Amino acid sequence: MATPPSSAGETQRRAGPGLTPQQARAVHTRATSVVLSSGAGCGKTHVLTERYLSHLREDGVEVGSIVAITFTERAARQMRGRIRQALLRHLRSAPTEEDAARWERHLRSLETAPIATIHAFCGTLLRQQAIEAGLDPHFEVLEEVLSINLETEALSSCLQKLLTAQSPAGEDLRQLVLLHGWRAVNEAIPELLAGWDARRWRDWLERSEAEIAASWQEVAENQLRRAYLHYVLLARPRLARLLPLLQRHPPQPGPLSANCALLLEELPLLPEASDLPAAVERLHEAAKVGRQGSKAWPEPAVYEQIKKAFEDFRSDLRALKLERFSVDPTTLPEAIATGKRFLRVAREAVESYATLKRLHGVLDFQDLLIQARDLLRDHDAVRTRLQERYRYLLIDELQDTDPVQMELIQHLAGGGLTAGRLFAVGDKSQSIYRFRGADVHLFQGLRRDMPHEGRQELTVNFRSQ
Repeated sequence: MATPPSSAGETQRRAGPGLTPQQARAVHTRATSVVLSSGAGCGKTHVLTERYLSHLREDGVEVGSIVAITFTERAARQMRGRIRQALLRHLRSAPTEEDAARWERHLRSLETAPIATIHAFCGTLLRQQAIEAGLDPHFEVLEEVLSINLETEALSSCLQKLLTAQSPAGEDLRQLVLLHGWRAVNEAIPELLAGWDARRWRDWLERSEAEIAASWQEVAENQLRRAYLHYVLLARPRLARLLPLLQRHPPQPGPLSANCALLLEELPLLPEASDLPAAVERLHEAAKVGRQGSKAWPEPAVYEQIKKAFEDFRSDLRALKLERFSVDPTTLPEAIATGKRFLRVAREAVESYATLKRLHGVLDFQDLLIQARDLLRDHDAVRTRLQERYRYLLIDELQDTDPVQMELIQHLAGGGLTAGRLFAVGDKSQSIYRFRGADVHLFQGLRRDMPHEGRQELTVNFRSQ
């Protein structure tokens, strides 16, 4: 059963447009953009609505200058309805005719204001800029089930033709089938289609083997290995429990004090180490009790616990096998050749699917995102015009954003991404759409990029204690 707010004062603050101190800070911060971490039941919809209204009240902008992106159409309707009620309250209580005229103007413009899902917003954007986007402004949007069927039809037809085609892509497909089997190839190509980016694919196919090898090494060492270390330091009990144990039972002053200080200081920073093998070796050597252990922890039970924890820690540290994040140069030529074969075949499938969509005059949901991203990325005049039109961006459920959506946000915000144009809400614990390409690390990364005052939280839960 939900627990009510803990006091009458809290109840009063939640009534109407009232805000808690955390909520008020989020609504009124202007010196920087804000990425707000908010758990379920903490009033994020209330805050988003009040932030929207505060731009009208305090910043003097029109509703057409604020983009509000919600995750569902229902959430968009709910937010628009809340804003409408607030505008009506302001209109009724306006102290002057000038104020009343301003709120009435906002109210009239609200129905066409950009308060929508990301796909609906992109669809409107593409229709408004259809010439620059190279589209028929009367295009229709395929329902998801129909787009899957059409893509499957295009993919099947394309691969069947390529199997017997006397072309480079046909030879690529035959070689892939020999290496991996028909089923594996047939499953891999649709996954590649979801990440279609004409310019980046073309650039990658034109890159030299040495350039690709260097980029893979960089990703392996600076992204995959780092993410892996962050994970294992929290997830492996024999690694994760050492520091809390040392904090509870610090050693007596002596030779082991420096070792424990090193562990406490350097272990959390291990994923960022510039010389990882040396850092691992230092930690391994520091986690030894030696002959001084019984003096550093004179209580026998504590000493035995520390000794066992050190042994377990060293064993798991060695077992990490971090060398697997180094790219084996002997396997690179074959891997790069295979990667290029997959991309060339996938490119043929993309073209086949695109041809079918052009014949039917339709776009799918992913097209809306990709073509809107390409429009903003590749047309400077359009990007500048839209950045001038949209002064503020409000984004809900940022934890379920995918890379294309994040690029869209970055292009719309431009230089104001961290400087006051963006207000985004998310919760890494509620990221549930990774199977659709959502990447919670994008939310976390953008939050880290914000100035300190822009990394805010809502922690008071109004549904339960």
